[in-house]
Amino acid sequence: MMLSILTFNAALLDVRIFNHSIYCPVDSAPERLRRLIPALLTLRPDIIFLQEVFHRNLQQLIREQVAEELPYLAGGISRGSRFRLGNELLTLSRFPLTDEKLIRFQRAAPEEKIFTSKGFHHSTVMIPELGRINLINFHATAGGVHAHPEHDRMENIRSSQIDQILSYIKALDKVMLAGDLNAGPHTSYRNYWQVLQAGFIDTFAAAGGEGYTWDPDNLLVANGKEQHLPPQKIDHIFIDAALSRLIIPVTASIVLTDGGKPLSDHYGMLTRFELVG
Repeated sequence: MMLSILTFNAALLDVRIFNHSIYCPVDSAPERLRRLIPALLTLRPDIIFLQEVFHRNLQQLIREQVAEELPYLAGGISRGSRFRLGNELLTLSRFPLTDEKLIRFQRAAPEEKIFTSKGFHHSTVMIPELGRINLINFHATAGGVHAHPEHDRMENIRSSQIDQILSYIKALDKVMLAGDLNAGPHTSYRNYWQVLQAGFIDTFAAAGGEGYTWDPDNLLVANGKEQHLPPQKIDHIFIDAALSRLIIPVTASIVLTDGGKPLSDHYGMLTRFELVG
């Protein structure tokens, strides 16, 4: 049996007042989502980790249109402050998801602390051949509105966020971490190293994957304020030692690139695992 896992930062954020967009860092969110849903289903993943799906109506559209293939969903917006964006993290699965919980980061960029629910989302999935696995969907701080992502202050914030995740999962077994770390082997390496040093395996590297999930040549980045940054692999799927004894990453690829009409300012990462035995 093979297990296929996808992580993707969908960049679906468009803050509106009286139907007028006042903050939309990546254009055309509804139009991109309409193209994204069939693209996700074409890849036929067993579990999808999505980040930056901020709006309840867009979350509901995803839920409805993937339900036949991926009937289980964890995350999404329930209730919250009128003045704060709700949970941006969605986990979709072919297998039952339970025990979901959003944990907000204790440290984040000031605007994230005030206006978003920045954090990580824990759910458990039951896969008959593997038993219960703990899934952590996360999105670490980039540079906020004003700071460079590799500024010491941002790296320190991310370090605290990673420590918080690692502390939370200390008592858990068979853990998969997936999402946007805003750090990797090519940028903010010390944040990336924190995860590896805690015993987690970068499944993309283990499977011999090549490429980047954030590319300045992406048309949704090329004309923006971040186009000067180098290409980076900042989206990841990590597994702990206990899970690595049950599944082996065999292939890993960069997906959802669609250069002519990009689906996001990120690309997706798809890893396929073979079950041991």
